[in-house]
Amino acid sequence: MRIPFISSPFPLVVCVGAAFVLKACGSVDQATVARLATLSPLEADPAGFGVQVEMPDGVRLTEDGTFLELSATGPDGVTIGDRFDLVPIAGVWRIDPDRLDELRDLQASV
Repeated sequence: MRIPFISSPFPLVVCVGAAFVLKACGSVDQATVARLATLSPLEADPAGFGVQVEMPDGVRLTEDGTFLELSATGPDGVTIGDRFDLVPIAGVWRIDPDRLDELRDLQASV
C-alpha cells in the first residue's frame, strides 16, 4: 500500500485503519483514531510508531510481510519514499530500530 505524505494525517489514519480492519477483520479503537488524527506524519518521532495487533489462535503476522511504506510526491512530480520493515518488540510491531534515522531523514526531506 502506498500512502503519500499529506498535510492532514486524518486520511492517513483512515487508510491505515481501514487496511487493518479489512486485513485482520478487526477494529480500530475510536479514541486511538482521534489521537492519531492530531499527529503530523512529518513531525512525529518514528520511534513512537507502533502497532499492536491481537490475532486469533493459529493466525500470525510474519516479519517479512509487516511493513510501513511511505512516499511523497513534490510539486515537481518527483516521488521519494521507502519501505520500512516492522519488527515485534515487546508485543508491539515497530519500525526496525536500525532504520529509524533513515525514516527521520525521509521526514525531514519532505
